[in-house]
Amino acid sequence: MLHATRYMLLATYCLLVVACTDDINPSSAANGQNEFCPYKCAPAAQPIIVIDPGHGGRDHGAARDGVSEKDVTLAVARQLADELRLRCGNKLAVRLTRNNDSFVDLSQRAAMAANDSAALFISLHCNSLETVPEGGSDIEGAVIFVAPPHLPAISSGDAMEQSIAFNRLRSHRLNATRLAQTIGQHLTHDAARSSAHVRQEQLMVLSMATVPAVLVELDYLTNATQAKFLASRHGQLMLANAICDAIIEYSLNNGLLSTLD
Repeated sequence: MLHATRYMLLATYCLLVVACTDDINPSSAANGQNEFCPYKCAPAAQPIIVIDPGHGGRDHGAARDGVSEKDVTLAVARQLADELRLRCGNKLAVRLTRNNDSFVDLSQRAAMAANDSAALFISLHCNSLETVPEGGSDIEGAVIFVAPPHLPAISSGDAMEQSIAFNRLRSHRLNATRLAQTIGQHLTHDAARSSAHVRQEQLMVLSMATVPAVLVELDYLTNATQAKFLASRHGQLMLANAICDAIIEYSLNNGLLSTLD
């Protein structure tokens, strides 16, 4: 858990880093894009969904039989972004923390999650066992992580500011759990995952987030059958569509979207 001073400084830093400005990548100023914002920046009134394809570049993540976690997460994230943009039009905006095989530091991913203009943060990963039995493992299923309910102390500002900040964080944690549960339901029903458990974990991109944030372990790469599914175009489409359905359902139920018409 971050100390109060570190937390407030980090939150301020995050807001500066993820503000969609041309300072990050001046060469993309003409089209309103930057290296952290592959799509055009949306107006503040437009809910922004930040999708984080886990790992990338020199960080391969888990691997099995030539299937790399960083490749699976990027493929699913791109498809998810396309589906959201197709089905929601200009009612939702989508940003990816990376849109190619590049390394993005965890602090930068967390910075995007902390952007007050973002509505949701979804980090995509593949699960694996540290020790794999000879012949592989039969363990399978999705896991969706949320930050634990306990919150960091906030000492900066007056009593009213502290109360507002604390209640905002608490609301984000509750909404993250709702989003995680909705994603889990769609992963089992729409993407045929054998299970999709919601668990609490003090993960960096979740504990530092100042928006509702979830981390989705799509399935186990250490399961040969699921590794093939995760690497397949069919599997990636199923996963992306299931998570897209969940985001839309959550958004309609929680005021981010009023209608898709």
